[in-house]
Amino acid sequence: MCAHYHSVTDPTKLRQYFDVDAPTGPAKSDVWPDWRSGKAVATRIEAHNGEPLGIAGLWSAWRSPTGEIVSSFTMLTINADDHPLMRNFHRPEDEKRMLVILSPDYFDEWLNAKPEQSARFLMPYSADQLIVSRRPSTR
Repeated sequence: MCAHYHSVTDPTKLRQYFDVDAPTGPAKSDVWPDWRSGKAVATRIEAHNGEPLGIAGLWSAWRSPTGEIVSSFTMLTINADDHPLMRNFHRPEDEKRMLVILSPDYFDEWLNAKPEQSARFLMPYSADQLIVSRRPSTR
């Protein structure tokens, strides 16, 4: 699941997650729909150097109506309408979004940030640090 940053930048909403944990989720790549051909083409986005991407996320644990403890995780997204690479994804009429990808230099700061400090991490990751490839067919 992804959460647009506007839905979590209210410190009163964000605090519940930061009080539990603000993880950095490592991912080799992420897949986005490229609609430039008029049809969705699954397209892999990864770091240009082959290292895992550090994706800013939030998680929380809550008790279900049956009493079970459930862990929930979300990856944060930001607007990418003006991003040189990520503006190419999603349907033409839809808002362009991208994951909040953290530079390794910011992992510890993100993990220790207070809710009111979180906005400074919500910035586009440099397009020249990412590469695009078509997702291999599974057929």
